[in-house]
Amino acid sequence: MMDPKRDSSLPLHARIEMVSGSNIKHIYDANTGNITVQRALPKPLPEPYNYGFLHGTLGEDGDELDVFVISGAKVSLGDKLPVKPIGVIYMEDENGGDDKIIATFDGDQSYSGVSKIEEINAGIIDNLVYYIQHNKDGLPGKFVKIKGIGDANSAAKVISESRARANESGKEK
Repeated sequence: MMDPKRDSSLPLHARIEMVSGSNIKHIYDANTGNITVQRALPKPLPEPYNYGFLHGTLGEDGDELDVFVISGAKVSLGDKLPVKPIGVIYMEDENGGDDKIIATFDGDQSYSGVSKIEEINAGIIDNLVYYIQHNKDGLPGKFVKIKGIGDANSAAKVISESRARANESGKEK
């Protein structure tokens, strides 16, 4: 039985590692609380939306579960945002499964009524898929394969599984 403290319906928070419009990839170090530059994207391909990870999760790749946060609000690098998952992009890369949750920022009134991926413009999803497919272009040994797109229920399942994985591994944050 799933621990109710890990229920995917509980509030979720995303830590922002890349702000919309940036072409610099940052990583968050939970041990120090610092955010450092990992690399510049291989070509001018700015982040289409705010990007980060969900606290208290562990993806199949051994890192926190990645999340794109759809919002018109200006946020800053390192911000911790309350989010609402609306979908998931199933994908894999050279490290295995690396699904991306699609969420809205709970503090952004322009998306407050959105609860399903079908309620946002299809162009947003197309932009995300294009970005994911091309953000590792030119990097030796790197690849990305999109396996599909899921709805809010699918995202909740991925989050629930990642919370259980984090709980079992002791990497819960």
